[in-house]
Amino acid sequence: MIERLISSMNDFDQVSASPRDFLSRTDPRETYSFLKDIIDPIASMDVLKHILRGEEYDLETQKWLKTKKSMAMLNEIGIQKVMAELSRVSKDTNLSNLDKEEINLIMRHFGIVLNDLLYNNSDKIGLKDEDFQSIFLMIFHHVQFTLKRALGEGERKLLKPAINVTENISSSPQQDNGGMLGFIGRRR
Repeated sequence: MIERLISSMNDFDQVSASPRDFLSRTDPRETYSFLKDIIDPIASMDVLKHILRGEEYDLETQKWLKTKKSMAMLNEIGIQKVMAELSRVSKDTNLSNLDKEEINLIMRHFGIVLNDLLYNNSDKIGLKDEDFQSIFLMIFHHVQFTLKRALGEGERKLLKPAINVTENISSSPQQDNGGMLGFIGRRR
């Protein structure tokens, strides 16, 4: 999954200012895969899990590796508890339409829950006092950034052109006027 995410990030660097231009140059199946990888918070949660375990991603082997020196921030119990809290964040969250007040309220509640989880269970989850603030902020910001992706229909707006493209492709046969994607830019 991380390989596809990194590959998608590289593709994203080549995206022009117009999403429609990018979609017109891309196979619809690749576009769907690309967008699916970007909107799915599971991939970034997986990265967070590896970081909490003290693992590093090796670009050559494209695998997560344990470091020679144990740099785990939490034990497995702690990681499982954190992942359970992060399960609140899903594709549905990204595709929501939240305003600033809703995000602030959710973050305020999440901050209290996360603080209680880390502070009240620090011995049980293997949390060192010096790592508390770093871990808290890493997890808190992960959720905050994910929620902000839903601010004012954020990712819904991104997906609308792609959904239209895939709907049109699946419902209409290939045309001679520019191939499968010849309809992009035309008005109906």
